[in-house]
Amino acid sequence: FASRGGHPMCTSLQLKAKDGSVVVGRTMEFPTLMDARLVILPRGLELHSYAPDNKQGVTWATKYGAVGIDAFPNVEPTGYYAWTDGMNEKGLYVALQYHPGTAVFSSPDGVADDKLMSAIHLATLTLTTCANVSEVRAKLGEVVVWPFVLGPMGMAPPCHFVFHDASGACIAVEWDAGEMKIYDNPYGVFTNSPEFTWHTTNLRNYTHLSPDNPGVITVAGQKLAPFGVGQGMQGLPGDNSSPSRFVRAAVYVATAPQQADAAAAQHEVFHMMNNFDIPDGFSASGEGVGIDDVTYWTTISNLADLTYNVRTVTDSSYRKVALADLDFEASAAKSVDLPANPEFAPFPGL
Repeated sequence: FASRGGHPMCTSLQLKAKDGSVVVGRTMEFPTLMDARLVILPRGLELHSYAPDNKQGVTWATKYGAVGIDAFPNVEPTGYYAWTDGMNEKGLYVALQYHPGTAVFSSPDGVADDKLMSAIHLATLTLTTCANVSEVRAKLGEVVVWPFVLGPMGMAPPCHFVFHDASGACIAVEWDAGEMKIYDNPYGVFTNSPEFTWHTTNLRNYTHLSPDNPGVITVAGQKLAPFGVGQGMQGLPGDNSSPSRFVRAAVYVATAPQQADAAAAQHEVFHMMNNFDIPDGFSASGEGVGIDDVTYWTTISNLADLTYNVRTVTDSSYRKVALADLDFEASAAKSVDLPANPEFAPFPGL
């Protein structure tokens, strides 16, 4: 993993409807599905993270029910709550995204064990104890994320986080030279390395882009017209690098007509995420077949209707999880296989 430069790749974005409803889309690319599973965490569970030497670190009781994807269900000692993304019953959403070459977590030296935690548990800590972005800011100030080495990776997974809540508030959280940094994210867009502020500065290179088609011009007495609609976006980067995906996502969000409500915004996000769906073979690592980046799953989180929608590399239909239907009073977490039906469904009515 450490030698593979900038992957895995992930893209997330937010769309806000006229009625204030917020919908967040996210893709997850990796060289493997990692045995990922859907997990439901009820209220009232006692959970903990880790300090050095596998000592118990931060401990907490789940205040809010949440649903998300555990990317490492069979990796000890992470248990069933090493989530890459998820949402809770209050409409708070978080995504863990890869951040190689930049992420340097805080040193655990001199810090009490009960303040220390692994980055792979931060999503579940915040989702199960916070109702909104403001509470996330406060919670982050109570803990220290240190470089916990994840077994098969042989290193502390370099990552950063984006948080969204039902009001549309959004923050990016990164670690630079051991210091945690929190940035307001007015774009609602997030990808991978380099740092968030680099991406926002880079957007200034694309201020010429427009959804409007250029007009007819005259050169040497000859009228030159565009070949068709869409030439206003010439220069929009089309590769799958993190900087290019950040620009594309920001442009999609900026040019989208504001939808009326949550249902319409969710449908618009569905179309946007299709543009970040990476097929096998297109983003090769150069290290052989089987370890190239592929979009293994995509989630669309409706923070107004409180639904978490998942599709996988082998099941192109989104499968809806309605949080209102989940038993958040259960005594234990529930783990469910991700959808994996590669067949096209029959056309209804025929």
